[in-house]
Amino acid sequence: MAKKKTYEPFDIGALTMEVQKALGNDETAMCGIEVPSLALQYLLNSRVLPFSKMIEIFGAPGAGKSTFLYEIMRWSLQADGFAYLGETEQKDSVDIRRAICKWNKSMLDRISIKHDVTLEGWVNQLNEAINHYDKLYDKYGPRFPVVYGIDAVTSAGTERAFEEFKDEGCGTERVAELANRLTSYVRNLPGRIKDKPACLIFVNHAKQKIGATAGFGDEAETPGGKAVKYYSLIRLELKYIGQEKRVNGTTRKIKIKVRKNGIQEAGKEMLVRLKYSKTPDPVDPEKSILQVEWDWDTADIEFLLDQLKGKEGGAERKKAVAAIVDLHETKIGTEGAVWSDALGIPEEEPATIKEAGMILHSNEELMEKLRGFFLTTNSVCFSSGDNLNELSDQARKEEEEHLQAISNALYKDVVKDEISIEED
Repeated sequence: MAKKKTYEPFDIGALTMEVQKALGNDETAMCGIEVPSLALQYLLNSRVLPFSKMIEIFGAPGAGKSTFLYEIMRWSLQADGFAYLGETEQKDSVDIRRAICKWNKSMLDRISIKHDVTLEGWVNQLNEAINHYDKLYDKYGPRFPVVYGIDAVTSAGTERAFEEFKDEGCGTERVAELANRLTSYVRNLPGRIKDKPACLIFVNHAKQKIGATAGFGDEAETPGGKAVKYYSLIRLELKYIGQEKRVNGTTRKIKIKVRKNGIQEAGKEMLVRLKYSKTPDPVDPEKSILQVEWDWDTADIEFLLDQLKGKEGGAERKKAVAAIVDLHETKIGTEGAVWSDALGIPEEEPATIKEAGMILHSNEELMEKLRGFFLTTNSVCFSSGDNLNELSDQARKEEEEHLQAISNALYKDVVKDEISIEED
């Protein structure tokens, strides 16, 4: 008679530990560069622009794509990080980039720029940049952020097409051929920046679809169409929707819409003003210099006002937002203004919407409450000097503790509860 097989006592806790020890868990905490706008955080459902990911910015000409790329680079530079720009169209907007960075030479010195008109050229340049920063990470540790930007990703043809055009005045390269070559390269990029305090931003063009009707599906398409697979985590569409004249400059109104979001749902949109003005050159008053600003202060107050009007989420959301921050619209002359008890702005001395936004952003306690309401994902802001590995480990530990606390609160042990009741 065969000997009966015996088993160890079944203990789900011990079994879980055994599985974890053998197989581990590669789940990572979300770390990244802090996004300077509550409304944009809401669109992304994240306080940060996450590292080790690819983001695509697309839109029609004049939508502010390059300027938005420079703005994201500024976020990295403000955190004592670096930026790399691969320019493929030979349209480099030097003064706009300088103005976005407030003409701060220390920040501008940390932007590396390479120009190339061929696919192979910008690919090789980007590879060299990633390899260079990898060496610096090996030397100093992952202690500073880097933004790699390519403007624009489908604007450069292959070397063969470039040579054919130079020799014959035309090329025979097919769009699908370029798309396939680009896709084969891009699919490897996420692995190149994995576990690094870096993100890759691709700018791409869009044009109006023939026969597109507003409100029915996508109105724009990008070069290469669906043949180009970007593997981006986030895809943002920028659209120019109008211009306002001001005394000392102009303001372009830009709509940002999330077309794809691997963090959570897509489809959200916001309005932000891109302000251009001129001020006297501090060195030579006879001249002027350009100033360019993404006005996140105004955007965030307008976003909250829309919430308080019940334009999204209805009465329940309106009530919940009002319990955190009150905003009451008024005017200063012809300019829109608000007063607010939560922001300490008295009714008799209202502030402009921009001023109110600046006060909001300086109130970290209030911002935390708003982020707690609008965001459902946990994320950690990276500062230069932090070690990304240590920061991620600590964030994972805190997330594990938070998850355990949620689990304890939502899922009680029924048997133990019943025993406790009987004992009482």
